[in-house]
Amino acid sequence: AGTAELHRTTDGGGSWSQLFQLEPFFANYGPIQFDPANPNRIYALARDSGLWRSTDGGASFVNISPFTPVGANYATGLAISADGNTIYYSTDGQQFFRSTNGGASFSERTAMPAIGSRLVVDPANSSVVYAGRFSTLLKTQNGGDTWLALTLPSGSNDFAVTPGSPNILWAN
Repeated sequence: AGTAELHRTTDGGGSWSQLFQLEPFFANYGPIQFDPANPNRIYALARDSGLWRSTDGGASFVNISPFTPVGANYATGLAISADGNTIYYSTDGQQFFRSTNGGASFSERTAMPAIGSRLVVDPANSSVVYAGRFSTLLKTQNGGDTWLALTLPSGSNDFAVTPGSPNILWAN
């Protein structure tokens, strides 16, 4: 088992400093996102240990995840609402978790009908979440209680939701 490290640059990539290290740890970090309402709050998803949060701009991190990895079930997707209160994350075992209190607690929602490793929250409605992977696109309109299966165009690997126009999606 090796280690995984989180780094930051303050000069546009000229030099990097290590902020945080998990040990022992045998997989990489996944998505890193800032709370849109509080730039000192940073979330880092670690495949094997779930969701980590910093409230001090990255000086320290704590695990806030109820997820316990088992076998090959890894944490993969992360999305944060525009107000920072609703946080979603997913696993490649099709688990879906939601917090409506800024990460103080999480509840496991209905299992996704397919793996959704890329999560996007509708900026105008935090109950609407898109989850995708390869040509599969899922949508929940109620925070993960139920899922609709949609399809991305053939060959698409990623998607985006237009800010201010959540019914306009892009795929590539």
